[in-house]
Amino acid sequence: MAGGITIRGTGGRATVSLTALNVLAGTSCTKMVDEMTNRILLVARGTVPVRTGNLRASHTTSIRQEAMRVVGLVAAEAEYAAAVHDGAKMRNGKKRKGNPWLARAARSSVVGQGWKFTANRG
Repeated sequence: MAGGITIRGTGGRATVSLTALNVLAGTSCTKMVDEMTNRILLVARGTVPVRTGNLRASHTTSIRQEAMRVVGLVAAEAEYAAAVHDGAKMRNGKKRKGNPWLARAARSSVVGQGWKFTANRG
């Protein structure tokens, strides 16, 4: 049978369209990634260093579907976000230590959930 798969069990046989299966799997995966991305966002907003609130307000999320995976991204869009997160060299030549709140939020949100955490630097 072209365009389908056969599932056999003790109770009989059923045919499922691969197209329908891919749509269902994609929708389910997208929903799960969206939920996890929002969980990470909530943790990040609660742990970000705050002076004026601009950095906290600059958090964004996005979801994209690639060939065989769904990718969720949480980012801080403030111009100085990377310097706060990763640290930066100051004008006087000293290095300011970073405060990686996004990485901590992602790690703590996925622990025990069966998810893979990958830090994306850009």
